[in-house]
Amino acid sequence: LALWFPARSLAEYFTVLAPLWIVAYVSELGVSRERIALESKGKRRRLLGSVLLVLPLLGVGYYALTRPAPLRMQLMSTESNGEFGGIWRMKLLVTNVSSTEVHQPEFSTDASGHASSYWIRTRGPKSLPAHSSAVFTLESPNVGSMPGIVEPFQIQVVSASPASVSESTSVTPEPFATYLSPSSVDQVLAPNAGVWLSVQLRSPYGARVKRGGVRVALGQVIYAQQGLELSDARINGAPFGQTPVFALTNANGVARFHVQAPAQSAPIYFQSWVDEHHGYPFGYSETVSILWR
Repeated sequence: LALWFPARSLAEYFTVLAPLWIVAYVSELGVSRERIALESKGKRRRLLGSVLLVLPLLGVGYYALTRPAPLRMQLMSTESNGEFGGIWRMKLLVTNVSSTEVHQPEFSTDASGHASSYWIRTRGPKSLPAHSSAVFTLESPNVGSMPGIVEPFQIQVVSASPASVSESTSVTPEPFATYLSPSSVDQVLAPNAGVWLSVQLRSPYGARVKRGGVRVALGQVIYAQQGLELSDARINGAPFGQTPVFALTNANGVARFHVQAPAQSAPIYFQSWVDEHHGYPFGYSETVSILWR
């Protein structure tokens, strides 16, 4: 029955056990009623013994589930990798709320339902005495362990002594990202023809954020075969080639940009982001390519 109620129920859980159920059912068909009657008493005795064995386990399980986690985490700051959109370094204030010293805490992040690799501790003690606090600086060991900067995630701490798992509340370093529309311009534009691009603020879950006065940027570049090249589009009447160009969102959380360019030998790629929180850009959108010819 427990297989029906997990947070992530998979069909494999049932298909693996199906052959065992079939074999058990077929085997019972050949058992006589007399044998069933004789075995019923033994089954009742075994059931009673099982109950007596389970009761201590239930007590231990209740203790484990109700015992509070020893550590509390507070995210103090993060460092992102810009356009890549991930967090590679973070600073935590960790407090041991228990009466036992916690040895060798190992930190990981959980943004998708499972823990990442352990993060590298570059600052912080190896042990945290009871009822004390310390600041830890952690760096991600690989790209797969980096949560998104506008993605809700939890911080998990595992310790062997005492054996425990502590988890923070869900944190989201930045409140929104940007969505650039139209997402594609499926035609070649004549030289100096204009097109409007709208930047919509979106929550980490994709909902529209209606917030005015947010400073949004639109950048341009050419991804050429030999590498990045400067492009010469004109955004909102700024000089040709100026990048990025900024605009403020209206009450609906939308900023508008008018772009035009002379004839180009390759598409110009546009991307938006937010440039107003903590003094660094975040919330990069997907790119939109436009070709003028």
